Amino acid sequence: LRFTHLNETNYPEWIIRMEARLIQAGLWEHLVHMRARDPYVIWEELRRVHVARGFATRLALRRRFIRLMKIPEENMATWIGHVKAFSYRLQDLSVEATDEDRILVLTNGLDESYETFVITLDGMAANSLTLDTVVDRMISEEMRRTDSTVVKPKSEAYVIS
Repeated sequence: LRFTHLNETNYPEWIIRMEARLIQAGLWEHLVHMRARDPYVIWEELRRVHVARGFATRLALRRRFIRLMKIPEENMATWIGHVKAFSYRLQDLSVEATDEDRILVLTNGLDESYETFVITLDGMAANSLTLDTVVDRMISEEMRRTDSTVVKPKSEAYVIS
């Protein structure tokens, strides 16, 4: 079924065609319970219906968060984004994920080649060990490692006589 997009003049026929299309696609039963006109209320209702929020779900997600590991091919910025996104998912389920938790997951998920780096972070004063500082140091460490693996051409000096 193809029909004109909704505009200010075609609502009565559009709503009939849209309902038919949703029924044809097997999606109508997902919308029957939606009665609110406010989009925020609709999104909240959809979230309430479709997002598991039980105690067991929260524990399982927290365990997955704690066990996250950086994939070797993943760059540091992607790894950091992955951890932050997962922590926002936890917060959405009313599970507190503190900056300390994020720092722990970020550093614990690194491979053993980062052990000295992590020990250096652990030795920092508690008041300077913030999430922003750790993120900055992680990105700097990746850049340092990348720079040290690049083969630099030999410098040659020429003597003019």
